[in-house]
Amino acid sequence: MARELRNIIYLLICFLIILQKYSFAAMSEEDYFKKINSLSGTEKRKELAKAGKDFFKEYPNSKFIADVRFILAENEPDPVKAIDQYKIIVSKYKYYKKNGSAQYKICEILYLQSKWKDLKEESERSMKLFPGSKFNIKFQFFLAKAYIHLEEYEKAKKVCLDIIKRDHAYNNLSDSLILLSYINRNMYGLSRSYLYSLNEIITGFDKSNNMPAALYLLGRYYESKAEYNKAFSAYSDVIAKFPRSPEAGFSKNQIDSISQYNPSKTDYLPDKEAIKKTDKIDIEPEADIEDNSDDKKSKNKFLYSISLGPFTSINNAREIKNLINKEFRPIKIAEIRNGYTIYTGSFSTIDSAIRTKVRLAEEFGINGNIVKIFKDTNKLFIYEE
Repeated sequence: MARELRNIIYLLICFLIILQKYSFAAMSEEDYFKKINSLSGTEKRKELAKAGKDFFKEYPNSKFIADVRFILAENEPDPVKAIDQYKIIVSKYKYYKKNGSAQYKICEILYLQSKWKDLKEESERSMKLFPGSKFNIKFQFFLAKAYIHLEEYEKAKKVCLDIIKRDHAYNNLSDSLILLSYINRNMYGLSRSYLYSLNEIITGFDKSNNMPAALYLLGRYYESKAEYNKAFSAYSDVIAKFPRSPEAGFSKNQIDSISQYNPSKTDYLPDKEAIKKTDKIDIEPEADIEDNSDDKKSKNKFLYSISLGPFTSINNAREIKNLINKEFRPIKIAEIRNGYTIYTGSFSTIDSAIRTKVRLAEEFGINGNIVKIFKDTNKLFIYEE
């Protein structure tokens, strides 16, 4: 009797093991897909990878095949493997609804890895593959940024001008102009074209996200030319019109730095004549940036950090956070208007921030931007260097 009971228990255990092993196979195609979807964005990456592999084997002709591949790519922690997954989607499922998004993800990963040559090639390819896609303009922006980092400024400028010519979306025009101002400053210094680009944003895109940055940069322009009344007026407008912007905190600091000249309010927006009188090429260096390191006596309360992103989903941001959190602290995920960004590190000097930025690029293949953090009462202002 006892022996028969042991046999029954043994068979029951075997049955439960088999049942657990093939639980996915017992599901319908739809339930199987729902299960895979539920694992997305969790820490159960191995379980998700196995479920995806089993799904491909069980339902090779499923209508959800492309969706499963996309989920696996989104949850892949290795950027190289993720790109390979997205490339399969783009090449094998040409009519898939998220095809353009997969190609965008490829470019986004290359951008975060600072692989500028690869990003240039992939962006050019993307524009040809998706000429009518909503992502086409985004591919152009990636291409422009790749050219900028490769110091091919003429090509970057041409791309930005093409965006302006063919796309009249308000924010895209504003973003193109702010990129153009950066390009012009690198090509010609604090010159006529640089001043013109800033003025275009200020006079034509006063509701855009770039408006406070353009005003602040105009103030810095005037400060570098020792036109302190105009600089003071530009900074004051940033504080008055955009009190919650990062640039407001920095404008307060710049006002403190020029207070010794007793500046006063004046008209500062450059008219056509003023722009025309500006040098076509300015070879003089910009005004020195004050050193805010701990060994200097400074009233400025700055810290530096590294910004990673932006990411289109919280899951992507968490993946990067999990990848680097053993090496870099503190780490904070912040929600921004167009997605999510990660801030890592807290440095008193820009040199320390640069060393961390280099480590991120060399050890993890991740491109970061140095940002300056300014604390004003209970608010934190973040400004990209």
